[in-house]
Amino acid sequence: MNKVFSARMFLIDLRRQLKSLIIWIIAAALLILCAGWLFYTLEASGMPELMQEMMTSLPDELLDAVDLNIIPDFSDHTAVFGIMAQWVLVLMCIYACYIGAASLVKFSCDSSVNFLYAQPISRTALVITRFFSQFFSIIIYNIIVFIMLWYYGCTLDLSNAFSLSYIVSLVFVLTEFIFYSFGFLISPFMRTLSGAASFGFGTFIFTYAIALLSKLLPRLGAGVYICPYEYFSVYSMCVDYASTDGYVFPTMTAVFTVVIALAFFACGSIIFVQKDIRDH
Repeated sequence: MNKVFSARMFLIDLRRQLKSLIIWIIAAALLILCAGWLFYTLEASGMPELMQEMMTSLPDELLDAVDLNIIPDFSDHTAVFGIMAQWVLVLMCIYACYIGAASLVKFSCDSSVNFLYAQPISRTALVITRFFSQFFSIIIYNIIVFIMLWYYGCTLDLSNAFSLSYIVSLVFVLTEFIFYSFGFLISPFMRTLSGAASFGFGTFIFTYAIALLSKLLPRLGAGVYICPYEYFSVYSMCVDYASTDGYVFPTMTAVFTVVIALAFFACGSIIFVQKDIRDH
């Protein structure tokens, strides 16, 4: 009972997540394809100029609230790549939060409780193994999305497609890490997989709404920190990355994100270890 990690359980967990992972990969691929088709259609029809005029007419406060304070030039492929990547991040944040929230629920739903109780591993090992096996599936997801982003950047003839896709994927992982850890913190209180899925979607919508409201109302400025999605602006990052000044990675924000995510993991682990796991 001294193990702090179970390789066997890690592989079993990972195998059981493959079906869900494939579904979310297909969803990301469809989103990128649809976004690519949309922007190609806009460019071919001469719409960028019209959309540029429309964006210019919008209030600066609204543009700031939705991270479009730099008016996008839809004929600029780097800006198009950034907008598309920002959309993909939404999907991946929801997935990460769902995976975290479903961590404990899966013990009950897949009837593996009795099997786990029979294994010579401690509750602590159970928690650590589950946490890393779930997060490893997120890493796999990000690697595949990185390849898709790289390919999409190449189709746009971006000279820095690889490096841009890499830095965007790094931001994806950091943002997903905190969403995943928060979901893991809440997972002991979930009862069904559908509830975990609703929680993942609802958490993103709620935190983003708070952040959006805080941008529109200066008095609520601190509310933006509730939404990890707002910690890094992928669109602005892509635009700055292609500029002559280059992009400066927000190291302190990244450190803050990791610390908060680890704090969520620690709290979730304590609850997880003490909670009685039952086969519902």
